[in-house]
Amino acid sequence: MTATDDPIVDPARLNALRETGLMDAAPAEAFERITHMVSEMLGVPVALVSLVGADKQRFASAFGLPEEWSTETPLSHSFCQHVVARSAPLVVEDARVDPLVQDNLAIRDLDVIAYAGVPLQLEDGQTLGALCAIDGETHAWTERELQLLSDLAAITADAIRLRRALVRAAGRDGLTGLDDRGTFRTAIGAAAVEARETGRDLAVLGLGLDGFGIVNAALGHDAGDTLLQQVAERLRGAADECGTVARLGGDTFGVLCGDVADEVEAIALADRVRAAVCDTPYVVDGEEQLLAASIGLALGSAADDAEVLVEEALVAMARAKQHRGAGHGRTDRELADRAALRLRLRNDTSRAHLRGETWLAYQPLVGLADGHRVEGFEALLRWDHPELGQVAPDAFIPCAEVTGAIVPLGEWVLRRACEDAAAWRRLPGAEHVGVSVNVAPVQLAVPSFAGVVRETLEQTGLPSSALTIEIVERALLHGGEAHRRNLQALAELGVTVALDDFGVGYSAFDRLAELHVDTLKIDRSFVAGIAEGERAAALVEALVALGDKLGLRMVAEGVEEAAQARLLQRMGCRTAQGWHFGRPMPIADVAGHLTSGGAPPGAGMA
Repeated sequence: MTATDDPIVDPARLNALRETGLMDAAPAEAFERITHMVSEMLGVPVALVSLVGADKQRFASAFGLPEEWSTETPLSHSFCQHVVARSAPLVVEDARVDPLVQDNLAIRDLDVIAYAGVPLQLEDGQTLGALCAIDGETHAWTERELQLLSDLAAITADAIRLRRALVRAAGRDGLTGLDDRGTFRTAIGAAAVEARETGRDLAVLGLGLDGFGIVNAALGHDAGDTLLQQVAERLRGAADECGTVARLGGDTFGVLCGDVADEVEAIALADRVRAAVCDTPYVVDGEEQLLAASIGLALGSAADDAEVLVEEALVAMARAKQHRGAGHGRTDRELADRAALRLRLRNDTSRAHLRGETWLAYQPLVGLADGHRVEGFEALLRWDHPELGQVAPDAFIPCAEVTGAIVPLGEWVLRRACEDAAAWRRLPGAEHVGVSVNVAPVQLAVPSFAGVVRETLEQTGLPSSALTIEIVERALLHGGEAHRRNLQALAELGVTVALDDFGVGYSAFDRLAELHVDTLKIDRSFVAGIAEGERAAALVEALVALGDKLGLRMVAEGVEEAAQARLLQRMGCRTAQGWHFGRPMPIADVAGHLTSGGAPPGAGMA
């Protein structure tokens, strides 16, 4: 093989590798989560995201390697180079007797005995490296382990592609030096990755100068260009604390803020931007000039498409121009109305339970291995506003968290749920049925929270073993000492702690035991596709296996079909909930559900 035929030194591959910007970068947090998952799920001490260069392999993450080897190794210590050379997986049960790798120095220096690696490929098929699992003893890799490694490699490759796109899309507007539209879209995508972990929203502003064509006609295009450059500088200053500014074309600009709590905060940002652009005169050729602007706002989540957010912001900007005419730089009225509604919800939420407007619905959790017997119910908060009608939980609960109203409201939910559970446990055959209560990170941050739980159990007569406290993953990731102490105290009380929506964040594995988690609730997004897609089924099966290995109870959320229930049962998942077993119901219907057996037609059939 000539040098030009060697895939390792192929110029196109090496150029693509450089474009990722990872060969000189420190290990990345996103990739570290992946390698933690590989180590936990496959039960191996070492997992790597390896990028193979011409003369070394560089680690975007190296979980379990000694510190002196945690950044890079020469190719003499690289099994991953064979994955790149083959553009195919490499599986080695015992490297000491495998002709391909038995002379590799990683066996001697890094105790690499067993190896499984999957290619990390770009869209054009270029293989940049491998996601690999390494064991210090012989390992007969199972089909399920290899499938899981392949699925995680696909996720890793997507992250590398995004990183490459960010590096390649260094497009700048020639006049203002701001990002161009393509770079702006890429920045939104990157912000979405972070927003997925923090639970915050993205705000995208579209700003258009009103009547700027008249300025060009009166002063000339050179003066107009000077004004646009000055507008760009003001936008940079106004957005300095929050994010990215771009020129989207002509006299239209975009501003991205990747960390906002709600529409009230986003509109406040829009008003600051408008004021920066419009409130102070510009000086061009010694003359002062005032500009007016219209602003549109798109508020989205981590799941929203970047181009869609840009277009929504620009459409809102166009409506603002039409409704108010030039020179009236306010945000879109519909968005302001929604923000006013959100502000009202903030104010009313704190008193809703005192006015008797809130109530609890209960959704059953059933055992999959024992005829789908009801094991418990999850308490779900509902609010009937006297003027607004039923308010969706995802509308008012974030408001309550922002204001801190979630603390007294949450205590009301806890007490009511414990009272109801104590009552239904007195029904014949329902002595085993427990209740799950969702708890926000803000509640866990209150030092007295565990004490409130203890007092509630004592006063309602509910055994601690009948109560499950459900927390979200960010409570593990971003929680402080109060979180840790409260979780420890709950464990000492004998209260079960469940991690809700598990699998979405890919980031809490190393803290499950430390923070006394007993139950993992597999997110509905994984369960939805298990009957149709092999990858979804493989991931859920791997999560169930991980739970078994860690001694955790696994609960599948969002089960809507009998086929999903059957598959979960075969995978060994113990418990499930979803519309297939019962929709959320008022407390008045719980007794009837329990006495009827609670199982849907045919649910007990394998």
